[in-house]
Amino acid sequence: PISVSADFLSKMVTREFLAAIYGGNPQGTFQKPRKEKIAEHGIRRFMCLNLLHNPHAPKVPGAPGLFFYSRDHSDEWDGTEILFFRHDTNKWQYMGSYSLTLCKSLTKDEWLAQPQEVRVFCMIYFEL
Repeated sequence: PISVSADFLSKMVTREFLAAIYGGNPQGTFQKPRKEKIAEHGIRRFMCLNLLHNPHAPKVPGAPGLFFYSRDHSDEWDGTEILFFRHDTNKWQYMGSYSLTLCKSLTKDEWLAQPQEVRVFCMIYFEL
């Protein structure tokens, strides 16, 4: 369930807007605002997903989805994550607060069935 108005949910924002209002940076998946921004709005983390790297991400507010990542960040997750989804070039929409649950790793065949963009994105993160 999402407790904001339909008008609010229909708004699109830029990554620059998100970084200016909430903190973090305009590029990373996981955003960690500075302490002074957290003091302003209370949001400690949020994430930004797009279809290119996360083809199974939620596409409408409140819908379920999958998030692929090559590192285990479960120790950093506090149970929920505020999610923004990229609909088009620099058009991001609030999706709601999502529970992140760690799942088993994909099998070799499941991994190879993913689009090349997903595999390259995850490999880049894995190499960092």
